[in-house]
Amino acid sequence: MAYFESGQYLSHFNLQSSTKGLIAKTFGEFVKNINHADSAGRGNIASPLLLKRQIELLAPQFSGYKYGFVICYKFLRFLLDGLHEDVNTGRPTKFSYTDEQYDQLTTRQKTIVSWNRYKKFNNSPICDIFSGQLQSTVTCLECQTTSTTFDTFWDISAPLISSNLHLDQDGVTLDQCLDSFFEAEKLDTYRCGKCKCDTLAIKQLGISRLPSVLVIHLKRFQVLPLTDIPSRKLHTMVTFPIHQFTMNAYTSELTSAEYDLVAVSNHSGELHGGHYTSHTRNTDTGHWHLWSDSIGSQCNDLEFTQSRDAYVLFYQCTSM
Repeated sequence: MAYFESGQYLSHFNLQSSTKGLIAKTFGEFVKNINHADSAGRGNIASPLLLKRQIELLAPQFSGYKYGFVICYKFLRFLLDGLHEDVNTGRPTKFSYTDEQYDQLTTRQKTIVSWNRYKKFNNSPICDIFSGQLQSTVTCLECQTTSTTFDTFWDISAPLISSNLHLDQDGVTLDQCLDSFFEAEKLDTYRCGKCKCDTLAIKQLGISRLPSVLVIHLKRFQVLPLTDIPSRKLHTMVTFPIHQFTMNAYTSELTSAEYDLVAVSNHSGELHGGHYTSHTRNTDTGHWHLWSDSIGSQCNDLEFTQSRDAYVLFYQCTSM
């Protein structure tokens, strides 16, 4: 927020972005409105209507409130991607390694090289806060040769249903949802570079670099086969921690961090109707507040850490 409060973003406008700086400009004005509301004694309440309208002009799929439950997460992704693009000072750079040279690097070296390459293309405060790095390791079951690749992530979409999680369960923990996301996957037709033929293999995901703010999207909806159209909402009870949350079970020995919960986006109701609320923690006082439209009230964290409505969780790193 300080980046936008200070107006520093104005000197980083990337007019080559697909939105021509409009999302960053409108968001910056929204942040100013929050400060003005606070100074006017309105308790930091400001309407994001102009920001939503600007995004609707750029992306008509966000117009209105149809499928609002699903749109919330997609709206967040579009907003963060747009803010990043609008202030991205990264530029395309030629990769300094040949394929042969890269293959000779250790896994740790590949982690660093892949991340540095990504950062040369993607340099913004938004990226610095929200982006992390996934490591995918595929092991050929015939010759045991491994192949490792890296991808960046800005959030983790944790399933509420999988081979280990079922609809008839009374509830699940966040750790169980993450276990399902990182569960090893069997590949039936993997083309092994050493065997020179299709073999069986195991694919294992892990985290090689953690973000400063970890966003976890709970997949509370099912979609119709071969489409992106939501068919039902899942009301599974999810229990999640507030303090000293770690991802150590899914990270390499090269990265570790502790997180505290700072915000939760909730949706109550059904797929085609309902209401959004949010829980946020005041970082100065440590107090939690529940926000429903323009009404805010202080609350106890025990009121929402076991929830059928929690949809997107925001964790802030406290030590890394």
